[in-house]
Amino acid sequence: MDPEVEGQFKQSIEEFPEVKEVEELNAHYNGNVVTLDIIIGVDPHMEVRDSYLLGERIESKMRRQFGIVDTDVMAVPAM
Repeated sequence: MDPEVEGQFKQSIEEFPEVKEVEELNAHYNGNVVTLDIIIGVDPHMEVRDSYLLGERIESKMRRQFGIVDTDVMAVPAM
């Protein structure tokens, strides 16, 4: 994947105020579509439900903005 494009993905994810840091981002082609695996650092006291909803919002934004059909988000406590 083009590092410049991955940088755009990262920048878009970092716009969410709940995301303290994008710890890992792996974009790859699955056939002719792009899929995205990310690990984000969030407030260690964030509720599980809130981290799940944040992941859903990130996935929706990536689909709308970049046409990414599958975004897997893992939230971990930010250090």
